[in-house]
Amino acid sequence: MTRPPAAPPTRGATPETGATPETGATPTTPTTGVTPATAAAGASRATPASGATAATGANPETRATPATGATPETRATPASGAIAPAAATAAPAPAPAAPPTPPTPALEVRGVTLTYERAPVFEGLDLSITEGEVTTLIGANGSGKSTLLKAFGRLLAPTEGSVHLEGAPMRKLSARDVARRLAILPQKPLTPSATSVRDLVSRGRHPHQSLFRPWTPEDSRITDAALADTGLLELADRDAASLSGGQLQRAWIALVLAQQSPIILLDEPTTFLDLSHQLDVLRLVRTINRERGATVVMVLHDLSLAGRFSDRLVVVGQGRVIADGTPWEVLTPEVLRAAFDLDAMVVPDPASGTPLIVPAVDTVS
Repeated sequence: MTRPPAAPPTRGATPETGATPETGATPTTPTTGVTPATAAAGASRATPASGATAATGANPETRATPATGATPETRATPASGAIAPAAATAAPAPAPAAPPTPPTPALEVRGVTLTYERAPVFEGLDLSITEGEVTTLIGANGSGKSTLLKAFGRLLAPTEGSVHLEGAPMRKLSARDVARRLAILPQKPLTPSATSVRDLVSRGRHPHQSLFRPWTPEDSRITDAALADTGLLELADRDAASLSGGQLQRAWIALVLAQQSPIILLDEPTTFLDLSHQLDVLRLVRTINRERGATVVMVLHDLSLAGRFSDRLVVVGQGRVIADGTPWEVLTPEVLRAAFDLDAMVVPDPASGTPLIVPAVDTVS
């Protein structure tokens, strides 16, 4: 094919760079696309090509403005009849990355059936506990909150299904292995007689001792720290049986802290405590979670406190999980009505911004 004669170069342009695509001329070097930057190189004082707009007062370093419709990334279109350079072969796209493996749950029940006094409470239940979170089980009285917590703590064996601790079937683990990784505070622990508060709390160190590892100064330090964290250091030498209900509850929580297990189960840890001490205990639980990375599963009755101190709420009842999610996702008027037969508003707590439950006002006829 005969190429059409090239148009004379634009005034001020060098023959090597070729005319701008607006004149219709064929570029001298077809393998190099002409961009506004290369067309202007070496011609900072030259008159811009037809159709190009030069910036007023541009200095030699200023790039010429491309013609209308052109973008700096677009190569110039060859003149009619010119053969466009062959496109480079694109490299094969990399294989898509495999989806990340989900983390192993700290605790998990798979298809479990749990009974209480021979009556089924849950059948075929599946539920996993995420590591590093504070998860609170809530529900009406008799909904199975404590039953489920006992199954997580190996205090209650399921009649069907399995319970897993950090991915391992719990039934295959020794009691010492479980105690080193999981601490549980039952709802009504039995206080031993003639035992000082310090001795009671120090029992949390037993899973870490053996015939070849007796009591050490480090065990004493950890015990004293647990007593201090729960405000019981001054009562350490008192008989545990002489404590008030609230003091005794804090002593049991201190035992759990002394155990230093990465997973902590608390069945109604605020029982017998006044509001001030309830807040102290729950703040302590939150601190343990945030600073030590402990996974916490607890049962609470106060819905507003549950929403304030939990990352996740699980509502149980009617033999199943009714709702599962963040406090704002779970504590809704619809869920409260379904799970608790409660008519209430849910508003932001003015102090924390977390859900605050406001029961409906009773009307008096």
